Amino acid sequence: MVRVDKTIEVDVPVAQVYELWSRFDQFPQFMKYIDQVRMTGADTSHWVAKTPVGKLEWNAKTTENVPNQRIAWNSTDGDINTSGIVMFTPSATGTHMAVRLQYADIPGGKLGEVTAALFKVVENEIEGDLERFKALAEGEPVGAAR
Repeated sequence: MVRVDKTIEVDVPVAQVYELWSRFDQFPQFMKYIDQVRMTGADTSHWVAKTPVGKLEWNAKTTENVPNQRIAWNSTDGDINTSGIVMFTPSATGTHMAVRLQYADIPGGKLGEVTAALFKVVENEIEGDLERFKALAEGEPVGAAR
């Protein structure tokens, strides 16, 4: 299992941060490698990423959604096996966000090499994605996510 943990302070109220994060179809605005997110049901979505290791697609299910507190998910099928949770906590300046992303064990062979490279990309890029999310939430210019 590969795990990435990141935190960020966003200078707006929890309700506003939660509302923006819960709109998955808006993720391409701030996530560098996410090309498209399409809601396929009330708690299911289809994700498309264009990464340095190629195009990847997967389906995900929201497993927990507590307004203004946390959102959790698992992939259900596709090119990657991932899960995660984002927790929203009020802070002195607005909202403290804690993000945890997990990826299943990396298989061997060529697919394993590609997957390992993808995990390194995600770990390196999530901080930039969170900074772009913060800018979007705070009404600042987001900059080019791609």
